[in-house]
Amino acid sequence: MLRRFQVLAMIVLLGSPMLTSAQVTINAMVADSATLKPIAFVTVRIDKSYRGTITNEQGYFAMDVSENDSLNFSIVGYYSKKVGVAEIRKASVVYLTQAIQMLKTIEFTGRIDISAVLPKLDAESAYRNTTTPQTQRPEVLGFQGIQTFGPGYVSSFGDLKPSKEEKKLEKIKKENAAAKGYVALVNDPEVKDKLMKDYNLTEQQYFDHLANFNQKNKEFIYDLDDTDVVQLIFRYFAEHVKK
Repeated sequence: MLRRFQVLAMIVLLGSPMLTSAQVTINAMVADSATLKPIAFVTVRIDKSYRGTITNEQGYFAMDVSENDSLNFSIVGYYSKKVGVAEIRKASVVYLTQAIQMLKTIEFTGRIDISAVLPKLDAESAYRNTTTPQTQRPEVLGFQGIQTFGPGYVSSFGDLKPSKEEKKLEKIKKENAAAKGYVALVNDPEVKDKLMKDYNLTEQQYFDHLANFNQKNKEFIYDLDDTDVVQLIFRYFAEHVKK
């Protein structure tokens, strides 16, 4: 009788999923495989289960899973993907590929006569600048300039080029926009709070490490998109900050 009870107890223990695989909390981001930009509102579901969640506007999600689970990722416009929890925990990013659908070619045949709706040109001014004397009019058709501000004034495309001051101002605007975007990114709770929690840092310690990161990567940090910056920051903390 005792022997039978021991066998039954062993079967129950081996068949219990809670005891065969540990429960973990997974935090990761879903991004486009081509642009590396985060994808919002992706459905994340545990394989062979109805449990799941969706990514937020920054492409992040968090959920409790078992170490042996696999997660299914799906959203309209992308190929669905199944990834193991161990692989997700290692990379922290899941890349989805856009689903390209080729449409069938549509051909239109026939002849449409639109001569009735076209305006009739005066024979005297056909393709010529009427303000130019007859003896000076070019006989070869082609671009001779753009007539603007009334008869007699002709402007070429060269007048439309931006000046050096305008180019410099545009560059400054882009740099300021990139700097503002970077400040918002490093203060995002998905980045800041996670790193402070993972490495047991105070807010001051977090920004001290971030200052060193900025110094090492100041030459190109503003040229990267948000996804690349996040990956670079997380890699830096993993290599330079002790848990």
